[in-house]
Amino acid sequence: GADDYVVKPFGHREFVARLRAHVRRSDLAGDPQLPEVLEVGPLRLDVAERILHIDGEPRRLTGTEFRLLHYLMRHRGAVVPTARLAKHVWGYNDAPARDSVRVTVHRLRRKLGDDGGRRHFIHTVPGVGLKLRAS
Repeated sequence: GADDYVVKPFGHREFVARLRAHVRRSDLAGDPQLPEVLEVGPLRLDVAERILHIDGEPRRLTGTEFRLLHYLMRHRGAVVPTARLAKHVWGYNDAPARDSVRVTVHRLRRKLGDDGGRRHFIHTVPGVGLKLRAS
């Protein structure tokens, strides 16, 4: 069944915004083929509860941090282009969205205890994007 409708006449921007919101929600919806809990090394992301555990300790994430980490964990080990992350997390790929990726990754690294040395989960691949590894 339908969960939204648009009354005619409607503006192009409104239609695109609603479409993007539906796509974003469907990416995080209970897809039976996606696991409810993702694990990469000491990182455990409970998708249903929307909470991250690091070495068993719970950490709260903002919605944006959650979507970004969820996407990286689903593509662990692969280099994810910054443009693709911006498109997936913010719904568009422009300079401000790519800047937002950098800022969010910085905050996320702090929450992960990613010190760039002993613990280093989110790796930057210069000129390409980001890669999530167990450490």
